[in-house]
Amino acid sequence: MMQTVNELLRDESIAHAVWISRYSTGVAARMVKY
Repeated sequence: MMQTVNELLRDESIAHAVWISRYSTGVAARMVKY
């Protein structure tokens, strides 16, 4: 089953957004601690 380029890009951007939000949450938590 082949994904279209648009579907691949959408999946990539969703994964990236999830990673960014997790990362920034971690950074914020660390900043609050110190």
